[in-house]
Amino acid sequence: MSASSFALGVGVSSGHAARRWWERPSAAMAAVLLSIVPLLWPTLPPLADLPGHMGSFHLALAQSPALERYFGFHWTLIGNLGVDLLMLPLGHWFGVELGTRIAIAVIPAITVAGMLWLAHEVHGRLPATAAFALPLAYCFPLQFGFVNYCLSAGLMLCGFALWLRLGRQRRPVLRAVAFAAIAIVVWVAHAVGWAMLCLLCGIAELQRRRAARATWPRALTQTFLAWLPLCSPLLLMATLAHHQSNSQVGAFFNVHNLAVWLVSMLRDRWKWFDVASTALLFALVCVAATRRAGLRFAPVLAWSGLALFALFLVAPGTINGSDYVNTRLAPYALAVLLLAIDTRSTSAVLQRRLAWGAAAFLVLRMAGASASFALYDRDWTRNLAALDHIPRGSAVASFTPAPAGARTWYSTRQEHLCAMAIVRRDAFVNCEWDIDGLQLLQVKYAAAGHYSRDPSQMFYRPSPQDPSATTLADRLQGFPRAAFDYLWLVGVPDEQRPRQPDLQPVWSNDDSALYRIQHR
Repeated sequence: MSASSFALGVGVSSGHAARRWWERPSAAMAAVLLSIVPLLWPTLPPLADLPGHMGSFHLALAQSPALERYFGFHWTLIGNLGVDLLMLPLGHWFGVELGTRIAIAVIPAITVAGMLWLAHEVHGRLPATAAFALPLAYCFPLQFGFVNYCLSAGLMLCGFALWLRLGRQRRPVLRAVAFAAIAIVVWVAHAVGWAMLCLLCGIAELQRRRAARATWPRALTQTFLAWLPLCSPLLLMATLAHHQSNSQVGAFFNVHNLAVWLVSMLRDRWKWFDVASTALLFALVCVAATRRAGLRFAPVLAWSGLALFALFLVAPGTINGSDYVNTRLAPYALAVLLLAIDTRSTSAVLQRRLAWGAAAFLVLRMAGASASFALYDRDWTRNLAALDHIPRGSAVASFTPAPAGARTWYSTRQEHLCAMAIVRRDAFVNCEWDIDGLQLLQVKYAAAGHYSRDPSQMFYRPSPQDPSATTLADRLQGFPRAAFDYLWLVGVPDEQRPRQPDLQPVWSNDDSALYRIQHR
């Protein structure tokens, strides 16, 4: 590696020294394959919002008069189409459910591949600590079901690696042309992924120019000119009316929430396991920051990761009806900092220990995710048995407890499970999103009134801290019975279920119940 490349933290391996096991392509391929293992067993990927997305996928692919009565679906260009577009071929070839399983498996695979490519591009070889970052492919945004965003983030990592590679090869024209198109692809997948790509590429380019001893005015000018092709999606947004309306922005700098989301990066099921894993990753970053044991940071990734963390701190929590905007950034900021760790100055013995420790951490996290997903799948499958008793084309009112958020680590992830009635029974349910400029689906069933869309399917447990919260009793009293054929309660034990004469029990288990509504 040349001296200038070393200063930049970007280089190419010489190819003469023997590769150690964690540097071989076979190890990288094994890591990519291991990343999809948690998704192999479940019938449906147990991600909280995913059933709602699957309802939209089904509407895009199905020709159903029953659904046309309840929903509208119109394709339009928005920055939130990643998995929707992927499902066009996969849904036609394999059906919605199997196609969704394949599409979701692509997300951690492409994210892990992007991380490894980025680390290799910066360090010349994979550092011994690289595998510590890979479990962040199953970060909380993916567990939440932000599938379009997570696909966009995976594409962003791959794009960032290519940006650094073409910059190192001094091919500015090719990079400008390529990234005018790549930026649009990432934006179409999800706009926040494109914003991250713009930030990381801009910071990396500025750092590269400054490392080459350009003055600040010259470095800023050159960076801006190189960065301009990444702005190509702005031309699309200027022509789309819905990007200039509905511009609500809020929830800035809530210190408590920021702290919670920092701890929750690997949040899944077992709090002790997830928090300890996150603490280990932060500890590794702190050790590298203090340059102990020969660990240090490659500047190009260190500054990029810090810039992404800064964006996490100052970004709003809500934009145009989309929640948890800043929350989504933190796991990828941590991943970039972990990938920035350079192990070349450490001893050979320590590198081997770090590599085995990173591999063990990756295997342990994937095993934990596999076990957790299998348990979610068992619960989902038991409750989805209610669909066998719902006639095709029915209107279903479904109510389920709202997730407790930061107060309870574990969530059943069933707040959108009722959307599977759309997929399997061509039915109407009241849990789909209908947000102008963010969704392709529109709810047309006016008879349902306020009980036609998300979040009308959720209620809260009675609490002295929030006596005005909407409870199950409020939902049961308020929903228009004449507009619905069935009532489906998910996550409601028997002692809390209604005993009203116009609700005829049809099916139940210890967690859910289905009622036929008797219309007078």
